[in-house]
Amino acid sequence: SALELNDLSELSTLSSALETCAKFDVESIAGAFDRAREVAFQAVRKPVEGTILTVLRDSAAAAKNAAEQELPLPDALDAIVAEAYASVQRTPDLLPVLKEHGVVDAGGKGFLVILQGMLDSLRGVPMPEGDGEGEAKVESKTDYAAIAAEEITFTFDTVFIVRKTSPH
Repeated sequence: SALELNDLSELSTLSSALETCAKFDVESIAGAFDRAREVAFQAVRKPVEGTILTVLRDSAAAAKNAAEQELPLPDALDAIVAEAYASVQRTPDLLPVLKEHGVVDAGGKGFLVILQGMLDSLRGVPMPEGDGEGEAKVESKTDYAAIAAEEITFTFDTVFIVRKTSPH
């Protein structure tokens, strides 16, 4: 990803914006997404289409649209996650290196996974269990040896696993 900051900073801004809301409704969610979008784009010197920024922008637009249509909260959340999914699927069309290697943007996909997890948690959907051996099956489509070193600006990756430990 061409992102110059921790991919989860968008979630931090989103969370902070929601903390100041008097109630959790579609309008407050739309405002929080818009604030997260604004802060994220200001934080990046040269925003690149096809990254987590695109997914965040598209999710914010879906949230605004849901508020304008006065959708009920569950429908609005579904619409936001559905747009995030569609946006992730479009990232290879916006960033040639992704298309060349047959992958989607990892930051955008991670953002989507967290949004889906938040929605599932609100609905009481249990978290999927692993294979029982402590590790998920990893399947890579990318031939990392084929990526030229000059294409990689930032050679690090930060991974977080978030597990909810209480029902509240």
